[in-house]
Amino acid sequence: VRDPKSDTTYLIEDQVVTELESAQFKFMQSELHAFKPEDVEEATIDARGAKKQLLHRDRKTPAQALWVDSSEPTKRNELYNNWFARLAKLRARIYLPVGAEPGSDLTATTGGGANETTPVLQIAYKVEGKPAGKLELVRVDDDKGGHYYARTETTRAWVAVYDSAAKEVEQDVGMVVGVEQAPASKTEKPAAPTPPAAHHGVPAGHPHM
Repeated sequence: VRDPKSDTTYLIEDQVVTELESAQFKFMQSELHAFKPEDVEEATIDARGAKKQLLHRDRKTPAQALWVDSSEPTKRNELYNNWFARLAKLRARIYLPVGAEPGSDLTATTGGGANETTPVLQIAYKVEGKPAGKLELVRVDDDKGGHYYARTETTRAWVAVYDSAAKEVEQDVGMVVGVEQAPASKTEKPAAPTPPAAHHGVPAGHPHM
């Protein structure tokens, strides 16, 4: 590195330059929100034509923090905690230009047109001591599958997120807002068959004479 004023040259470590050359990956803001999960007091999820308001109980104690239905605040439901854990894994991987619509990057990279944008969900966050937060998640399908995009109070413009994490969020959002039933437990055993009734006093399964 040469100082243009003194014309002095300095020898620096290669790693510093390498990181600067890949700054768009090393230093890109990948978090979708500036607030922390424990700051969120409540969240309203809008998806599949339904809304669900959830409260964040004991949020200041991570081991005890619990998301609950606002209409049943004392009822525990692990579905909500598990779903918010998946939601927290969403990360921005590409920032689209300001004003660009979801899927515009697909046309540029593949040369093919993308299908219509499908809304996945919207979330309104009530955050302690900070402005309200929001999250919009949409899916754009093409011949290679579904691609997911998000927009929040922090990103402002649309960002492409990692498809695998977003797909998991979409798969369970119907159960979160209450328009789908949770699948039956795999450990649940089927009911034992009812033995056939006896006829004329003869025990079941005994041949008639």
